[in-house]
Amino acid sequence: MTLTTTGAALGEEQNAALLPKPPPPRPQHAIRIYWLPVILCTMILMLIDVGSFLAAAPQLRLFESIICRQYYDTHAPALLPQNGNVPGNSMVPEKLCKITPVQDAVAQLNGWQALFDNIPGLLFAIPYGVLADTIGRKVVLVMNIAGLSLATAWVLFVCWFELPIRLSWLSSAFYCIGGGNQLGGTLILMIVTDATPEENRSTIFFQTQASIIIAEMIAPPLAAVLMARNVWIPLFLSFACGASCIFIAMLLPETRSWLSNESEPQDEFVSDPRWKQNPGRKRPSPEQSGKPKTDEGSLFGRSRQTLSFIFQDVNLALLVTAFLISTFGRQSMSFILQYVSKRYGWPLAKTSYLLSFRASAQLVLFVLVLPGISKLVVGKFSMSNKVKDLALTRLSILVTMIGFAAIAVAPSVALLMVGLALYTFGTGFGTFARSLSSSLTKPTQIGALYTAMSVMDTIGSLLAGPSLALAFKWGMHLGGFWLGMPFLWSTALCGMVACMIYAVRLPPEQSAGEEESEDLF
Repeated sequence: MTLTTTGAALGEEQNAALLPKPPPPRPQHAIRIYWLPVILCTMILMLIDVGSFLAAAPQLRLFESIICRQYYDTHAPALLPQNGNVPGNSMVPEKLCKITPVQDAVAQLNGWQALFDNIPGLLFAIPYGVLADTIGRKVVLVMNIAGLSLATAWVLFVCWFELPIRLSWLSSAFYCIGGGNQLGGTLILMIVTDATPEENRSTIFFQTQASIIIAEMIAPPLAAVLMARNVWIPLFLSFACGASCIFIAMLLPETRSWLSNESEPQDEFVSDPRWKQNPGRKRPSPEQSGKPKTDEGSLFGRSRQTLSFIFQDVNLALLVTAFLISTFGRQSMSFILQYVSKRYGWPLAKTSYLLSFRASAQLVLFVLVLPGISKLVVGKFSMSNKVKDLALTRLSILVTMIGFAAIAVAPSVALLMVGLALYTFGTGFGTFARSLSSSLTKPTQIGALYTAMSVMDTIGSLLAGPSLALAFKWGMHLGGFWLGMPFLWSTALCGMVACMIYAVRLPPEQSAGEEESEDLF
């Protein structure tokens, strides 16, 4: 708490010296960080991430075994083990499942699943985002986590009873409850943004991310150990982690009104008696606030405004569109386990350790590298927060592009790990780009901005699933160097994003020294 408060004070002093016309001083409460929602959101993200990484390799192995059994039932039934149909005990030996027809089918299954998963987000992200700004973040977040848990339960149901594996695609229908994966992360970012001032936002994002990464370091090795006993154990634990987040989300205070009522003192850890007496404080109605009533209250009207205010600003339009392309590129990482297992002959349980390696690299990035660079560019180069975020956004996407290229062409796992580390060091792109976009947006439009980013994330994921699966299939048929086709594609897409980020120009409100520093990276 001491470090973040001090950092806020230093940031204000630096900005005051750099801006020609400093804004009037903010109320004391405006620079405070409200830790309860930050802590609860971190817990939710940790549990969801633990569940996701617990299930990554086991679910892929389960799908692979089911498809493999279907293939050999038709082509070579004598090769199948005669161990009955007990769930978890009817797995086909993994060495039989690395043939191209089986891996093609697995890639297509996951690719189309990604497309179907993102359709509800594309359709409902903006309406749910409007609801988050209208009725509150908490209610929509609870709905979102419930939808995700039901979708997971459906996949387990299909696999447990050995129904046709493509029925797992129907799990996407449950994402209509709450908007799906992308919107869930966006809602949590909205809550953290509500609870933190601009001066501390990047630091809080880093600290939150670092705590999540610790969970990611633990989950994959645990999944590998549990897979050796029974592939279902980590899958059921994964479901339990996700479902428990529903109850944690119910404990969240509602943060929607905090930014719109900055003139009211807020309470740290929500300890103010006024909060306890009236925890559901609402925004004043248009009649009470003296503002004319318009049609902005309708979902359609506000959804249209969400898009219009973004695309009227060239910088925001570039940043938001960059999220679409970068998300498309990042989706190739969903093939990393299958890619390593196929190209280098590693068992899937062993490949899960690469996720722990990536998490370790992320921990170094968010705890040491990015905060260090952030202090360097603000202190030594006298950059404002906006210019710093722009410079580091540019640097991050360049490092990501180099990492993808290294993964695509690596002749050994050791060199692939170098590429994976470089890719990881570029994952600060999303954090810096969101922080930059937030600083270019009015506080009352943060929800709309993040919702638009969620839509772009969703469109990118929707397009990427089948496309990258097709690229992986094509690469497997070509063989050799071309197995890295999805990552070559991602390299090109990151190059496009870099061009867009370098086209961003900040408003002419900073000093001449800052304008020169924009070209640092």
